[in-house]
Amino acid sequence: MTSQTCLPTFTWFLVDEDGRPVGQIRRSELPEASMTFEEESRFEEAEIVEVVELRPSCSMRRFRVIIKIIR
Repeated sequence: MTSQTCLPTFTWFLVDEDGRPVGQIRRSELPEASMTFEEESRFEEAEIVEVVELRPSCSMRRFRVIIKIIR
């Protein structure tokens, strides 16, 4: 078993600054405001504007992540 299989996974529900859904992704890191990240299937790069933690589901932490798409 590799160390990658033991990492917790967090679900990010992405929305743009107008509140429109952009998608859902799973990451091993917690989202933080001002953080930038890449998501090649939807956009090249985005900056996190705000993070709201939602109630966990099946022991998985979930977040509503408001983003500003850079490219």
